[in-house]
Amino acid sequence: MDQLFELPIHAYMFTVVEENTLYDGQALLVEECMRDLGFSFTRAEPRQIAPGSVAAFGPQHNYLSRWHVDAEYAAEYGFSHPEELLEAETEGEEEGEPRSDPRIDHEGQTYEDAVAALTGFPEGTSTPSGDPVPEWGCTGWAEAELDDGVRMIGVEQAQSGEVPTPLGGNPLATEISNNSQEEAAADPTVLEAEVAWAECMAESGYPGEQPETVGSGRDTGIATEDTVAALRNIECREETSLTQTFLDVVSEIQERDIAANQTALQERAEEMEQALEQAVQLLEG
Repeated sequence: MDQLFELPIHAYMFTVVEENTLYDGQALLVEECMRDLGFSFTRAEPRQIAPGSVAAFGPQHNYLSRWHVDAEYAAEYGFSHPEELLEAETEGEEEGEPRSDPRIDHEGQTYEDAVAALTGFPEGTSTPSGDPVPEWGCTGWAEAELDDGVRMIGVEQAQSGEVPTPLGGNPLATEISNNSQEEAAADPTVLEAEVAWAECMAESGYPGEQPETVGSGRDTGIATEDTVAALRNIECREETSLTQTFLDVVSEIQERDIAANQTALQERAEEMEQALEQAVQLLEG
């Protein structure tokens, strides 16, 4: 499975394990910064990868609809994932009133000052030590301290179309990854394979389905938990080579775009590797 979804652009992107290591290192620096400013602050526990997350979504969240191609997984979960895994993936994304930051041991105005010190906004925030808050706050300072390639931008820059470079991120690689999938979706060989897949599904008693929505809960007559349909979908994908065709086209597009942007991609990848090495050193003490 990993080999099937191993695309060329992933050489320039971090795995979720590497990302976690990087952010754990950043947490150490944030704690150092906040304490230097005089705040009572304790970093969060090291990040944990939810059991089954890599198996379900891929080492770089790179499985394009994993449940569409893995028979063992489909036989157990149909077109979905176990509820506990989905909950872990969306943890912290709930809407509603913001909760107090458990890392900050203050109340009242000092708590508000500590929150502002983390983000750098509003500017001119008072600190117990009397020292000024770094630009972009302790969070931004820690990112830049760890990763030389980090680039933070303001609202006006964002509105003008400029793109930030996040900690451990490679915006150009992400762009190539996204664009390659969009371009591949319109490729004639992929469209031809999709037609063959639809015919296969219709012959199996599932007419009118589309590969990108089948069993998803939208624009489909197949329930998300339908394991029989999920298994037949996999068989049709294999019989028509739909998944392999799509990935082959994606790979060709990515190789083309990587060649056209090799220098920029490699420079950013080297910055990311240096940041990861520094994070590992911080965590090892």
